[in-house]
Amino acid sequence: MKHTQKIIRTGKYSVLTIGFTLLVLFSRDSAAAVLKSGFYAGGGIQHMSANYGLTRYFDTQSSTSSSVRNTDDADQWQAPQLALGYQHLFGRLYLGAESSKSFQSNRLHDAYVQQTPINVTYRSDLRYNNLFDFDVLLGWAVTPSAVIYARTGLSYTDIHNDFNITYLFMNKLYTREASHTQFNRIGKDLGIGAAYQLSDHLMLQADYKITFYGQMHYTNMLVLSGDNYTPSRKTIALKTQSASIKLVYTFS
Repeated sequence: MKHTQKIIRTGKYSVLTIGFTLLVLFSRDSAAAVLKSGFYAGGGIQHMSANYGLTRYFDTQSSTSSSVRNTDDADQWQAPQLALGYQHLFGRLYLGAESSKSFQSNRLHDAYVQQTPINVTYRSDLRYNNLFDFDVLLGWAVTPSAVIYARTGLSYTDIHNDFNITYLFMNKLYTREASHTQFNRIGKDLGIGAAYQLSDHLMLQADYKITFYGQMHYTNMLVLSGDNYTPSRKTIALKTQSASIKLVYTFS
């Protein structure tokens, strides 16, 4: 788990380091273009990491440690990203709005084996697919060509969650679907970023963002006949982090 988290941090910070290094290098050019107000569109690469926590309650009438199981998982991946936005400068005050779509889909897994007479294994599989984000940007122009900003908004995401039970009975392996849930979830975005106008119509952006999806609760668990250890309810907590570099075209 610690090794996975280290890899996630390394990949995330590598993307940010490259982006902000490019911004600093370009900002040293005294002949650079001036950042302009207006619409922009473009795309780039996004590095995404997700933290997934699952709490299983094996007995709805009890909250003792023997009736609760907690597991955590983390994963990372890269995906292309498209963005459409509008920015405006009021003197040095920067105000913008941006909608983006990340073409990413990933699965987070975990499993827990309960030692019972039939050796039950509980498997949870969460599939995550970001549909689109909408963020408001508020910042300050540090030079005529460069701006730094904070961003906040919402992420609209499609989530599938499967929960299966596998068990060995009389030397035969059985798998039963305990639950399947599909729903759309709105997460809350919070992040920072910077932009630099490369030329009259090209702008470079680097962003870092955390999205909080909160806790999701489920109670429609299938109970195996005669087995008191099958989960009757569960709670999932999901948080994602992303770092991205984008090259966009400014229309003004």
